[in-house]
Amino acid sequence: MLFLICTVLIIMLFMVALLNMDLIIILFYQRDDLDDLLHVELVLWKLPPYKIKISTMDLKAKLSGIGIKFKGKTGKSGAVVRRIVTTLLSHPEEQNDMSDAATTLKVPFQWKKMKKKIKRVRELHDHFWPATEFLLSNTRCLHLTWQTGFGTGDAAVTGWSTGIGWTVKTALVRLLYKYLVPPPKPPRLVIKPEFNKKCFHTTLDCAFKVKLYYLARAGIRLLKVRMKKRKYFAKG
Repeated sequence: MLFLICTVLIIMLFMVALLNMDLIIILFYQRDDLDDLLHVELVLWKLPPYKIKISTMDLKAKLSGIGIKFKGKTGKSGAVVRRIVTTLLSHPEEQNDMSDAATTLKVPFQWKKMKKKIKRVRELHDHFWPATEFLLSNTRCLHLTWQTGFGTGDAAVTGWSTGIGWTVKTALVRLLYKYLVPPPKPPRLVIKPEFNKKCFHTTLDCAFKVKLYYLARAGIRLLKVRMKKRKYFAKG
C-alpha cells in the first residue's frame, strides 16, 4: 500500500513538473521572389529540438490537392519545378507560354455554396476562438524581427509603397501583441526599398514561449468543443 501511494505521488510530481515546463516555438520564414522557406523548431527543456523544414510552394500544392513528388535534390526550387507548380496553382507570373487562353477552364460562381461556407467558418470561429484566445493570452513572444526589401521598378511608386508597407507592418504587429504577451524588447521592423529594380524578399524571425499546462488546457477545451460540434467537421 505504501509503495502504491509513493508511486502515485511520484507520478503526480512528474506531471506537475512536466506541465510547468516551457515549450519554445521558433519560426523562421523567408521569401525571395518565388522561393519560399518555412522553418519551425520546437524546444522543450534540454531535449533535442524537433525541427520542421518545408517549402511553402510544396505546401500550397498539397493544400490545392496537387500531389507532386520529386526525387533527388532540387535546391531551393528549380526553374522547371517552379514553372510547373506555379502554373498548376494559377500564378500569373509564371504562366506565359505554358498557358493557353483557348483551353481556360471556367468555374461558375456558386453564391449559395459560398454563403454556406462563410456561415460555417463564422460558427467555427465562435466555437473555437475562446480556447484559442486563452492559449494566445498565455503565450509570450520572446523576439520578433521582420525585414523586407522590395522594388517596383519605378522610384516614385516604390517610395509611396514604402509608407504603405510601414503602415501594414505596424498594424499587424500591434494586432499580434493585442493577443500575445509582448516581448521585453520592441520588435525589429525593417523595410529596405530598392528604387532601381523589381524585386521582393522578406524574412520573418520570431520565437514564442508557452507552458505545457496552458497548451494542454487549451487542447482539452478544443477537444470538448469538437466533440460537441462534430457536425461542423463534416465534409462539404
